[in-house]
Amino acid sequence: MLFYALGLVTGMIWAKLPGGLTGAATLKQNSAAIAFLLYCAYLVLRNSIDEEQKTAKISAIYNIFAFLVK
Repeated sequence: MLFYALGLVTGMIWAKLPGGLTGAATLKQNSAAIAFLLYCAYLVLRNSIDEEQKTAKISAIYNIFAFLVK
């Protein structure tokens, strides 16, 4: 998570530099930010349910939908 966040921050800084990336780069940054938020939500979901079987089932369903969105 730390390296993912560092990658997002340095990507934003790199895009702001004169002569830096524009257009498609911002699309990549937006999709990377969405993937980061999906992963954060997955970690919260995994830690919020106490039952092991229920956690596994709900997390698997979440991953299927998160993969389709990403």
